[in-house]
Amino acid sequence: MSTHPMVRTTVLDRLRPSADGGLRQAVPDAVAPFAIWHAALFGLAAFASAYLAPIATGVAGRSEPIWSHFDADYYLGIADHGYSAGPGDEWAFYPLYPALVRLLGYVGGGGHTAHVVAGLVVANAAGLVASVLVHLVVRRDFGLGVARRACIYFAVTPLGFYLSAVYAESLFVLLAVATLLLTRQHRWIAAGAVAALASATRPPGVMLTLVIAAEVIVVVVVARRAGARVPLLRPLVGVAIAPTGLIAFLAYGWIRTGDRLVTFHVNAHRWHRELDWPWVAVGHAVRDTTWGDPGNYLFGPLNLTVLAVCVVALGLMVRRFPPTYTVFTAAMIALPVCSGQLQAVGRAALPIVTVLIVLAELTRSRTSIAHQMVVAVSAGLCAVFLVMYVLLVPAIA
Repeated sequence: MSTHPMVRTTVLDRLRPSADGGLRQAVPDAVAPFAIWHAALFGLAAFASAYLAPIATGVAGRSEPIWSHFDADYYLGIADHGYSAGPGDEWAFYPLYPALVRLLGYVGGGGHTAHVVAGLVVANAAGLVASVLVHLVVRRDFGLGVARRACIYFAVTPLGFYLSAVYAESLFVLLAVATLLLTRQHRWIAAGAVAALASATRPPGVMLTLVIAAEVIVVVVVARRAGARVPLLRPLVGVAIAPTGLIAFLAYGWIRTGDRLVTFHVNAHRWHRELDWPWVAVGHAVRDTTWGDPGNYLFGPLNLTVLAVCVVALGLMVRRFPPTYTVFTAAMIALPVCSGQLQAVGRAALPIVTVLIVLAELTRSRTSIAHQMVVAVSAGLCAVFLVMYVLLVPAIA
């Protein structure tokens, strides 16, 4: 197996921040593009709400919060009232993000408005930290230049405005990237603990168990080829605790509703998400785009495009990147693609920073114009999609 020339030659290497600037280098490189662009998005959202929404809807003086549409209502409902005793729709949404919102909202005085503000604070703080972690994990294996570009692409990714909304996306991205970084550092128990938090945040979080397991297998194989032994207790503990966040949520659902799999059943009955072959979801997306609901004429192509980009990136990294990156990419996209419906694949792809690494690698070997075009196109699409979100266009949800 060949690897990228910038990849460390042994999987047993650890990150040594003092050797290359560590956080002192990562923070300005990662925080600046994210903070500047997302501050601009807040301004654009305010403008769209004040001047474009009345034109589009014919209703002036809309009072609902700009950044808490669609699924945000469920997260805020959980923060406000908790989960119901029956199989309500909110059981499809995992508990860690609304729990943090409720905790911070309580500090801020409690109530729905405090929860909206808390949701924004948690989301944007998590997005900033996630950007720093992107820099750290990319720089570890691919160098400083690729890390800087990856952080810029992370900031302006077309659906990146969700990282500032009252959604669990930014928290999940933070936890997923942190798991990848800790796994590459071989901090097995810490990686498993963070993955457990991720599995209590979004459904794909449980797939991070495979990412840790893949790195363990690589380490064992490399060590055996070198005639060395690797203690397996800590790695196996890390793998074992990775899915415990989901297990705890299922246990709570069972106690609360009497249904051991309530979140899966609600996802199946309310959103028609249940395990199926990937071509079933792709077929539904193509059908809905061509002769289905007009509201899906954008939604279907958007999801299909995101899926195609992820698949192409996956193919490019198979022989060039460490195996754990390939497993991470496949694991993050597997559940959305195998759920019977290509629903919100664009948001599901936000944690897949490996795609950004591929893009940063491709533009690094070309002129700066290619990099500038990627930034301009991504930022432009992000601005357009944000306006659609503010205008309550369901195709972008």
